[in-house]
Amino acid sequence: MRRGKNGYTIEINTRYPPKATNVKPLMDHIFKEKRTASGWIKRQVLQNIDNFEDAVKAFSTKPYASTEYNIISGNQKGVILARNPDNLYHTLTLGPNKNDYIIMTNFDYWDHDIKEWFDPTSIHFGHSRRVGAQRILNKSKNINFDQLYKTMNDDAVVAKDTIFQAYMNVQKDTYKSFLPDCEDCSGCVDHAKCLKKGEDCCSTRSHKTLKCGMFGGYRCGCLPDGACRFVHENTTKGDEDCCSFQSHFSLECGGRRCGAKPSGGIEYV
Repeated sequence: MRRGKNGYTIEINTRYPPKATNVKPLMDHIFKEKRTASGWIKRQVLQNIDNFEDAVKAFSTKPYASTEYNIISGNQKGVILARNPDNLYHTLTLGPNKNDYIIMTNFDYWDHDIKEWFDPTSIHFGHSRRVGAQRILNKSKNINFDQLYKTMNDDAVVAKDTIFQAYMNVQKDTYKSFLPDCEDCSGCVDHAKCLKKGEDCCSTRSHKTLKCGMFGGYRCGCLPDGACRFVHENTTKGDEDCCSFQSHFSLECGGRRCGAKPSGGIEYV
């Protein structure tokens, strides 16, 4: 945040472009062209530019290593820049009406990018967090801090991997930051420990096993290739228990064994 009557704030969002992968160009920009990392560019602009308009121009034109969104707010004005490494791809500009807003998650929704509806960070599968926010804000009589806080933490909007939130207001010269709300803040369960109802694994992966209950319970950590996994009706339904997300039928396991189908032997799919 650059303070002042005509100051500005800058926030960076990951941008998943709808076309070809961005990995090879990213590697070339960093290791061959030696481009400055995006975070350092933001720092330099914040240090050297004290006004909204010149900052927007700089963030629109400076070469980046990768694609990204730049969310920039000022005093009663704001823009969202969809950046390619070498140029500006698209711009969203805050409108003239009091309650107008612009919003961004991680996808070029104006291009109808279908990936937005399969966002793995959404609590609800097949749901757009952007659309969820718009539905709430469109019904709001006043988009103030309290309304933004409620919107950002709504199940239809918040990302599962959110670890930090910031609310910046140049006009009021305020900067408020929060850790996101959580249903259970008592911590997570360590690797190889059995889960109780309502608990989560620190590693996020788990597998079903008779070692965690007479009828099977969940234990933190995934199973390596070669390990026998819980039958799960003897189908591939439980392959998420395996670190490789695949299994095959095994006579020795009396069900499924984690890993790809062997090329020979007595094990068959």
